[in-house]
Parts: sequence; C-alpha cells; structure tokens
Amino acid sequence: MTPNVEMRLTFQKRIKRIVFSILISRLFLSSNKARITRLSTEFVFKVNSEYPDAKLFHTREKLWKSFGQYLNESRWIGFEFGVASGAATKTFLKMPYIKTCLQWNGFDTFFGLPTEWGDLPKGAFSTNGKPPRIANSLVCWHIGYIEQTKDEIKDLSHLDKNFIVIFDFDLYSATKAAWDVIEVYLKPGDIIYFDEAYESDEAQIINEIIASKRISLNVLGYTTMGIAFQVQA
Repeated sequence: MTPNVEMRLTFQKRIKRIVFSILISRLFLSSNKARITRLSTEFVFKVNSEYPDAKLFHTREKLWKSFGQYLNESRWIGFEFGVASGAATKTFLKMPYIKTCLQWNGFDTFFGLPTEWGDLPKGAFSTNGKPPRIANSLVCWHIGYIEQTKDEIKDLSHLDKNFIVIFDFDLYSATKAAWDVIEVYLKPGDIIYFDEAYESDEAQIINEIIASKRISLNVLGYTTMGIAFQVQA
C-alpha cells in the first residue's frame, strides 16, 4: 500500500469516526428526545436478539397492514385499549381486511393520561372526554376507566371469531387491567399488538405474559417502538 493510499484511508476513517461521534451525541446524548432514541434502540436490538427471524417494519401502519395475511379472510373483532384522538382507529378502518371485521371496540376515558408518564404530563392525549367523530357502524366506544368498562366485555367464549387487540394505554396498571379481562378469551390465531413495547410499562406486561407460559405467542413483526404477536395453539 502506497503512503498516499494509506493516508487517504486513515483520513476517511477519521471522518467516519467524527461523523459517527456527532450522530451519537445528537441522537443519544444532547437531543431532547435522546431518552426515547436510547430506549427504541435498545428495544430493537433486544427483539432482534430474541427473535432474529422477526421482521422490523419502518412504520406501525405497515406492520398493521401485514395482519391481513394472518387473518386468512376470517371474520374478526377489534379491541383497542387506548384511543385518544382515534388515529389508530381510522387507520384500521381503512385496512383491506376491514371488510371481514364485525365490530371495533374502543376503550378510553378521553381525558388523557391519568398521571405523568415518561416525558408526558398528566392529561396528555386528552380530547376533553369526547370520543373521535368516526361515522362507521363498526365502531363502539366504551368510555371510562378500564377498571369500570371492562365489564362491558361480555362473555366471548362462544364466538368463533379472531380478535385483533391493540394495547395503547401506556400505563402498566391500565394495560394490566385490560390484559386480565381479554386474556381468558384469547385463542389461536388472535393478534395482539403493544404500541409502546419499548417503554418499561408495556415491556413489563409482555415479560409477565411470556413468563407465565399460559399463552404461547409468535412474533409477527415489530417497529422501533411496538411489537405484534399471534396466539399459537
């Protein structure tokens, strides 16, 4: 290797190290969203390590769209625990497989977070107690804290339908309450999605579910923040 080539390669390495150092500083150290970046990165590497065959989707919408291939044209019922302004609800109602949906159930107080959570203050995501205006006969709102509205989930054991269950309450206590009521009705083929799996609250629930071994789950895919499972036989 000639001295000029060696000098050029050494210079290129220095530039790469400088650029990488700047990116690390901005993304993980000095950015206002550094905490989220760190947690998301740790989450992605953890899932990839535990489920190397699982696909990483760049958006949650693309992950949700993939659910269609697992439903196999079967009729299904949706449960969304944490609705806020209804962004996720509207997205699911536009999915190709919505044609086989029998009902979409949205659970929320619509007054936002009851306590501080992460970097967010109490009341974040509030719509002043009003559910989103979505003109679709499939949608049924269940307004109030899940500890009260969970009783509106009637006996579903007789239904030979698959479920899509969205957990987006963020907080551990509310997510746990929702999981406890829906778990007894889950069956092979049902799809479960956690929107903030990278955060400690939902991560704790997921770890508890897996550790309990009451339900066998297969990872369908994940994003930098959320993860989807399908119940196995």
